[in-house]
Amino acid sequence: GLAINSKTTWPFYTDVNYPSIVANFMATTGVSLLGLAPIIKNQQDLQKWANYSQANQGWIPQSLLLEGQPDPYNFTQIFPSVFRNSAGERIPEEGDGPFAPMWQMLQAPRDGKVVNFNMLSDPHYKEIYDSLMEETSGALSDRLGPTNAGLLENFDDSTKWYVNAFPVSMFIFPVFKDVTNQEIVATLSAAFNWAPLFALPSDETTPPVDVVVDD
Repeated sequence: GLAINSKTTWPFYTDVNYPSIVANFMATTGVSLLGLAPIIKNQQDLQKWANYSQANQGWIPQSLLLEGQPDPYNFTQIFPSVFRNSAGERIPEEGDGPFAPMWQMLQAPRDGKVVNFNMLSDPHYKEIYDSLMEETSGALSDRLGPTNAGLLENFDDSTKWYVNAFPVSMFIFPVFKDVTNQEIVATLSAAFNWAPLFALPSDETTPPVDVVVDD
C-alpha cells in the first residue's frame, strides 16, 4: 500500500524517503545498487509513464543531496520514455509490455542514462523476472559478467568496475500491491557481492569447508 497511502496508483509512484528506507535495508543485508523498477502492463500506462517520469525526475538531485554528494543539481536528464538498447542506441518501447523501467536507485545516478531502461528487455533479467513472477518470491541470478553484460550497459563506470572486480549476482525482490493483495507491482533489484560471505578465516590447521549454494 505505499502508492495507496500516498494517494497515487502504481506504476506512478516515487518515494521521497527512498534513500533513507533502502539505506537501512542495504546496511543490514550487505547488498548494493538497490533499484526500484515499477511494472507497466499496457500501452496507455506506458505513454503516461513517459510524462510522469519526466515530471518527477527531481528525485535524482534530492537523493544526491541526501547522500551528501557534491553539486547534486548537476545531473544528466533522463531519457524521455521507457527504452531498450539496440546496437548501442536507445529505442523507445511500444506495445502492452510488460515493461520494468529502472526508476529510483541508491546510489542515485548522476548520469541519468540508466533511468527508464526497460530491465525486461534484457534476456538475463527477463529469466529472473519470470521465476519471480511464478514463485512470487525473490529470485537470484547467475554471476554477472560477460555473458549477461547487457544489464550493465547503462550503468556508470564505477558500477561496471564493481561487478567485474567481485563475484556479484543480482537478487530481485517482489513489491506487492499491498499486504492483502499478492499482485506484484514492482521489483527491487540489488547487487549481491558473494566475496564477504565466503571470506572465512582459515589457516593450515583449519579443516576445509564445503559450501553448497542452491538458487
